[in-house]
Amino acid sequence: MRKVADYFAAASLMLVVAVGAAWFARLGEQEVRGAFRVLDGDSLELGTQRYRLQGIDAPEYTQTCQRNGAAWPCGREAARQLRRLMRQGGIACVGGEIDKYGRLLVVCRRGEADINRQMVLEGWAVAFGNYEAEERLARQNGSGIWVGDFERPRDWRELHGKANEETDSGGSSVAGLANSLANRGRLWLRSMANWFGE
Repeated sequence: MRKVADYFAAASLMLVVAVGAAWFARLGEQEVRGAFRVLDGDSLELGTQRYRLQGIDAPEYTQTCQRNGAAWPCGREAARQLRRLMRQGGIACVGGEIDKYGRLLVVCRRGEADINRQMVLEGWAVAFGNYEAEERLARQNGSGIWVGDFERPRDWRELHGKANEETDSGGSSVAGLANSLANRGRLWLRSMANWFGE
């Protein structure tokens, strides 16, 4: 009988922890809507706040790629394609983490359509933590930047002295977990300050 009680207590504790973790994960999430300004193929701005599309990495605005032996402005084209997708209206961006540059990491959707996914599927961004299957399809089809040769955006930034925009995805390390919790806390505080009008 004692073993059954111990198993029940352990299962109950795990259930409480799981429910608490799910609740906390949603606590700092924000949904943003409006007329976003596209900065490049994976960055947006609305008012004074900047947003980065989570799980993707698009060519930098000034980055060029090679197509048929000639350079072409793939970074500008990636931004143009994101503008096209965002211009279709009804966009909602949701995120719960802030990167080290103060940008909210978001997944943007128009209804059920995932804009981040679409950018990778059409070949205008590479997978960066998500969307690996979409990247494989874009590469196989020669879509977007996969039509020729290019440097991955993170490599291009390193070679050209641009600020490294990579974010700590958190991972499973204690430091990653602490960083994620701190980001959620900052986001929650920012939400509360906006709610109270401070």
